[in-house]
Amino acid sequence: MKAGRLNTFITPMHLTVTHDAVTGEARRVWEELPEIRAERVKYTARHVYNSAELVVGVDAVFHIRYAHPVRDGWRVRERGGDIYDVVVEPNREKQLKLLRCTKVND
Repeated sequence: MKAGRLNTFITPMHLTVTHDAVTGEARRVWEELPEIRAERVKYTARHVYNSAELVVGVDAVFHIRYAHPVRDGWRVRERGGDIYDVVVEPNREKQLKLLRCTKVND
């Protein structure tokens, strides 16, 4: 991997569940980690029709260095504001991780 291609900045987020001591209510919060550099390899958008509703589906693929602690089920946010669900494919030979991402429609 060439460092010059790491021109995209993403913020990894993982889900933490905390319980309120008084009410016992469970709170689900996406905790952000420090921003990391990534290379966006692919970006695909498509129209998806769900029972007469038009939704734009967006997929992206990123390369990041292997040392970054991103795992399956986490989310990443691009610096522009788009949030994606992540599936990780490690590649130890090249010392990188391939992040297959699907945009979250909130």
